[in-house]
Parts: sequence; structure tokens; C-alpha cells
Amino acid sequence: MISLKNIIDGLKSNPSILENTLNLYGSYEKNKNRNCVHCSSSDALKINKKNNTYKCFSCGAGGSVIDLVINKEKTDFMGAIKKLCIDNGIELPKAEYTEEEKKAFKKALEDKKEINKYIFKLENELKNPNTNIDTKFRISCLIDNLKENKDFINDTEIINYSKFKANKTISIDKYISEHDEAVTNAINGAKGGETHLLIAPTGSGKTYSIINILKKYKYKAIFILPNSANVEQVMSEYNIPGAYDKLSATDAMEKDNVVVMTWDKVSKLTEADLSEYIIIIDEIHQTYTDTYRKKAIKGLYDVSKKFKGRIDITGTPNKLDFEIYNYITEYKQKEQTKYNVKLYNGIDTKMIIDILNNSNNSSLLMNDTKELKYISTMINKKSDVITSDTKEASQLYNNIMTRSDMGDFKVLLNTTTIVAGVNIKNPNVSDIIVSNIKDLGTIKQYVARFRDLKEVNIHIFNNYQEECKIYDIEWLVNENISKASILKDAYNVACNGNTEFSTLGLNINPINLDTNVYFNRDINNYEVDSVYIRSQVYSKYYNSRTLESFKVLLEEYFENIEIVYNIKANEDIKRDKDIYKHELKLSKEEAIDNLEQYKDILIGYDEIKKSKLSSNLKEYLKINNLYVEDIQKEYLKNNVHKLINENSLKSMISLYGKYVLENSFSLDLAWNMAQRKNNKKIFAKINTIIYDELKQEYPNAFSNDYSLEVRIYNLITHYLYEGVSYTQEHLEDLSEALRIAFGDNWSLSTKKISAVLNQIYNIDRVKINLSVSDKNYNFYKNILPGSETNEKRINAYTIKSRIDISDIKKELGATSSDMSLEYSIQKRKAKILSQLDSNHKEILLEGIF
Repeated sequence: MISLKNIIDGLKSNPSILENTLNLYGSYEKNKNRNCVHCSSSDALKINKKNNTYKCFSCGAGGSVIDLVINKEKTDFMGAIKKLCIDNGIELPKAEYTEEEKKAFKKALEDKKEINKYIFKLENELKNPNTNIDTKFRISCLIDNLKENKDFINDTEIINYSKFKANKTISIDKYISEHDEAVTNAINGAKGGETHLLIAPTGSGKTYSIINILKKYKYKAIFILPNSANVEQVMSEYNIPGAYDKLSATDAMEKDNVVVMTWDKVSKLTEADLSEYIIIIDEIHQTYTDTYRKKAIKGLYDVSKKFKGRIDITGTPNKLDFEIYNYITEYKQKEQTKYNVKLYNGIDTKMIIDILNNSNNSSLLMNDTKELKYISTMINKKSDVITSDTKEASQLYNNIMTRSDMGDFKVLLNTTTIVAGVNIKNPNVSDIIVSNIKDLGTIKQYVARFRDLKEVNIHIFNNYQEECKIYDIEWLVNENISKASILKDAYNVACNGNTEFSTLGLNINPINLDTNVYFNRDINNYEVDSVYIRSQVYSKYYNSRTLESFKVLLEEYFENIEIVYNIKANEDIKRDKDIYKHELKLSKEEAIDNLEQYKDILIGYDEIKKSKLSSNLKEYLKINNLYVEDIQKEYLKNNVHKLINENSLKSMISLYGKYVLENSFSLDLAWNMAQRKNNKKIFAKINTIIYDELKQEYPNAFSNDYSLEVRIYNLITHYLYEGVSYTQEHLEDLSEALRIAFGDNWSLSTKKISAVLNQIYNIDRVKINLSVSDKNYNFYKNILPGSETNEKRINAYTIKSRIDISDIKKELGATSSDMSLEYSIQKRKAKILSQLDSNHKEILLEGIF
């Protein structure tokens, strides 16, 4: 690499660099001279071409291009060199630091006081006239790195704190009820069609104040909470009707003016008249966190538009789009829990266990059920693991839901089943641990579940990135929404601008493009899913932080944060965990084998256990001559509850029942499918089969379908069909062809094209020799592969046939005599056709005859 001295000589001697830099600062040639960039003279600046310097004969300023940059940028010599190199694309030498400098650098980053002292020391060394130029460069780069870590992290990251301007800020000692006029104002605003936001610390009694005012004045309102645990506790605590799991939303609305329900329940109120109701969405931040519940969240927001007005509530306002609110009220507490936060650079299971064992009372939030179970075996106090599978059989969970306390339990181990909206009144909790979770709102919300604490230790264990880019998250959110808006327009243009396209009301597409844009059938147009975009941007940002950067982000909610370095995994614990998890796996497999003999009575297991039967389950029991009392006796006699609870099989059993009752699968087929980790690809294949069959049976119904999903599907199947082979190179060509066909602002990745192909076809993959590939394969568009790679052998894919029902049955291990999959497909088609109105049905009949 060229030396720094040579770089400096080159900067000083290059006439183009001097002229370009003068131009950059606004000096342009006029009558052979130039206007001065330092004074107001219009033609007093002249360039000396012999030594490549400039001088203004009016103000006297002049010198080399380096002097020019020092003067205009108010920087030093090294700063000017670095700027000129960056501006002119000149590569600087790499700064090689001494071991002493590296140690001092690390020490400075660990202590805010030390970093300023060290920068001061280096700056003095930089000013020393006896220091050579290469050392000065190294010191200058070291100062830049220190300042970048100090200022860019400690100050710039603050740009990502919640940005809102409250219309009213109210100071309270502890509870909102001390000054609940703002709650009344929000309710009245919502009744007038407005959207209000209430920001208040967790534990300040938001739910209490709002529900009591709604009940007092008999306002019609639906109070929304994220999950069943929250709804269950509110129903019990405030004696109001609610809807979650199997409880009907419409039945609850008939019982009282104030109703509480989950996201998924309100999303099903599409046909209800909600014009007289206001909607209160508590824990609104969670709609930007739980992206795995995208369907319920989207349904919630769609239905929320049908209400008279809306109130959103949160204690952690990060991620929210504050521009949608007519009025924002913020409550601030005077009495607050003192949080002593330790931020660990890694995850140490042994340290977590030691903290739990040495605490008074404690809790651990971790989304790893097996890890939680292992930790529970190592705790020397009464504890319980609460997950979505185990919660109903848990006495600790029952205590929290019914009494808002832990009873005689000393340690709570839970997944995000318990995060927001649940109260745990236990003043003896001394330590709260959060492991492998980086969402700021989730951390703050979980910590705040524990009420009446004067002081508590918070331990946060995570693995972090070594370096990260810091930028305004909201800027990126807006950028992504802007790009999605362009994409949305491209989608609609790709449909020939025809907003009247339809499949006569047949609610089915051959493929799902799975982007930030979705088709809204209410308005027959594509729209941007801004909530999903916002949640994804925030999630990716938090997960890409360094330890120091994450600490600054946490300081929005916590004051006393100490970083703990050098966390290492304990090898003995790791071996123990591996053995334990293997034993868990074997126990689960054995339990599934034992439960298989009771398949017929496990349909609707949870409903039968509670004696709350859905209409589908009642019909199933009647057809099979099964009786609830007999089934419950069988459960007890054969230890069914124990097998399910101890092996965390509730979700699997529920899914099994759903496959039988809702999809009409046979017991064997449903049992096999319930044990698979992911059936999305299976249902995607089934969906494509249904679409193709309907299109063949009712071609008239699809003649006006210009939707983008259909057009992409048609183009892919036009270019790639039975007998055609392709490689990654061909998929890239097809991706480009699709972009050209549908506009520059639209694209479909090769990964997505490959997924679509595997949804439609049976495909063989082999390694091919490029030198003989043309003799054995019918390639896409007759393009011979190999021009884009130096490899001699590459993967080639050959389309063998269309996927049909027999292929899916084979994949699922279903026998040829099991016709339940065929029946399920016919049932789904009948359901799709039953949604047509009479006019559409007549058109279908015309198409048939």
C-alpha cells in the first residue's frame, strides 16, 4: 500500500483535486481568476499552477488544498487529509495499533470517565511537533474510533428513543385514578370519532381506571388485550364478560356494555355492527412485536376501522406511529421501582441458575421450553415452568391469574406466555432475569409485571454483534414503507390498473407472494402492510446491536446499567443439558406412542377436559357414539393428562384435533401431521391443487382474474413445465424477466421462485457436468448453463410432474385407501363456492352449460 507521505505529496501536487475542492466550496473560475471562498471578493482568488497553491489577493488567505480544507472544515491536518482521501476515492493506509493502545482502547470503552481522559492524552500527543507523520495518523485514527464509540453510540443511538410530543403530561404519585380526567377525555374523544393514545407506566392502573369509567357511564366499548392470559385475568378481576379461546365474541357482547377479548376474537367481528362501540387496544406496542401472529394483528387493525373511535394504551411507546393520533396523554409516576440492571455479554446457564438459587424470590423469561425445564431441575426452591402448553395445569399460573400473586412459589420460569397485561404482586422478588430476548418493550414490560417492588435486580443475558451501524430506525421504517408503496403501485399497475378484477368472489390465489404488500379484497386493491414493516425493521435493528449500543437503547427505560463482560458457557452444564434434553426427547416420543392408542378420544381434548364443547366437537362425538363423561374417565384411568402435561404435548394434541374437526382429515393422517414441525408447505400444495381444480371446473369464474399472484403463477408455469430443467442461473433470468414484465420497482427473488416451483411440481435435483449438460437436458429457454460460474459441476433441477393428491399422501405417509385428504379438498372447494352470491352462481352455471 502507498505510504502516507506519498499520499500527502499527491494531494498537494494534483491540480484537479485543488480545483475540485475549490468548486466544492463555491469558488468558480471567472476572467481567469476565481471568487474567494473566504471573503466576498468576486475575482481576487488565483491558482499558482507552478506549486499548485491558491491565494486571495483581497483577504490574504491561501495555501495548499490541505490548508483550504483545514480552514473550511475547522479541522486539523490529519482530519483534512482523511476528508480529501474520502472525497477523491484515495485509499488510506491501515492503522496498526500497538498492544498497549489496544488495551487502553478497551479500558476506555468500558468506562465513560476513562474515555475522555484517554482522548485528551492522545490529542496532546497529536500536537507534539516531534511526533512523526505515521504516528500522528495512527493516533488520529485511534481518536476517531474512540469518539465514534463514545459519541456515535452514547449520543446518536438516543435518536431511536420514542419520539412523541404529548398534548398533555400529568404527574401522578402512583396511580392514574389520582387524576383520571385524561381517561375521561380520551373516552369522550373516541366517542367523537378520534384516535387517542394513553402512555402510562406499567402498574399505574390503566386498565382499572378505563374499565371502571366505562362501566360507570355504561359506554359501549370493547377492551382488547394481546392474549388469553390477559383476558382471563381482566374477566376475573373486573367481573366483565370476555372472549378468548372457545368463548364467543358475539355472546360476550350480548351480556354487557363493556367486553374484553383477544386480538383474534375481535378480528372475527367483520360482520358485526360496531358503529356504536369504541375500541380500547391495551398493550398496543405488542402488535409491533408479535409478528408471528400477523394474521390476527392485521384482522384487528382492519376491524378497528369499523368502531366509532379508538384508544391505544401502552407503557412502552417505542415502535408506535405517533402521527395517527389526534391526542396523546402521558402519565409520569413520582414513585418508581429502582431497577439495578446488569447487562451480560453472553448467556451463561450456570450463572442464571446461581442467581435464581441465591435470590429471595425470582423469575426468568426465556423462550426455550427445554432450557427452562432443565433449569427447573437445578433450582433448590419451589418453582414452576409456565408455557402455552403447561399454563393450565400450573398452580403458579392459576395463582397469578386469580390472585395476582405467586402463592408459596419462590421462582417463576416462563416463556412470553406471561409478558404484558398480567399483574404479579410479590414484594419479595429480588431478581428478574431475561435471557436471549432483545426487544426493548418486551424486556421493560416483563420487568414491570412485578408490582410493589421498591428495588430489584435485573439481569439481561444476550449475545451481541461485534459491530453495528447506527441510524434513525424511523427513517428506515419510512424508507421501507415508501418502497412498499412503490411496490404496491407496481402491483396495481401490473394488474392493468383494473381494480374490478375478481374471481367472482372466489377467495383463493394459486400462490402467496409473501411481501410487505397484500391484496385487500374489500377495496379490490393492493395495500401496504405498514404495521408489519415497522415491526420487522425494529426487530432486525435490535437484533443487530453491539453490547454498548444495546445498553444505550435500554437507558430509555433504565438508569442504572452495568455491563458484565467475559461471560463463558460452562462445559459441565452444557453436557448435563444435552443429556437432559435427550431424555426429554425420548420421554416425549414414548408419550406420543402411548397416546396414539387413544386417538379417537383425544379429538377436542382441551374442550372435553373443561366440558366446554364447540358445535364441531359435539357433532364428532355424536357420529362416533362418544360421551364426554366416559372420555373424561378414560383420561384419568390412563394418565392422559399427565402424559400431555409432563411432555408439553398440549399444542400437538390441539393441532391434531383441529386437523380432524376443521380439515376433515382421518385420525391417522391428522396424527402424523400434528407431529410434523411445519405443515405450511403441505397446505400451500393443497391450495394450488384446489385452485387448479376450480379453474378447470369453472373457467368462466377466472376469466377476469388479473391479480398479480395469478399472473405470476401463469408466467412461471408458462416458462417452467414438465420436462424442463433449470439451474440457479435460469431462475435469475426468470426473476429478471418478471421484473421487466411487471416494472422496475417489482421483483421476485430466486428463492421465492424456487419455493413456488416446489409448491406446484415434483422436481428432481442432480449434480451435472457442464461440459455435457446440453445433451441430456431440455433447459429453460434453451439457455445452456455455465456462463455465470467457474464451477465444473452445478445443481440442476428437472420438473417431473405436477403435484397431485397422491404425492401429498405419500409425503404424509397416508395409505392409498385413506380418502380423507380428497374429502377435505372437496369440502374446502364447497366452502369457497358457498360464499358466492346468487348472481355469481348464475355466471358459474352459464359457464358449465
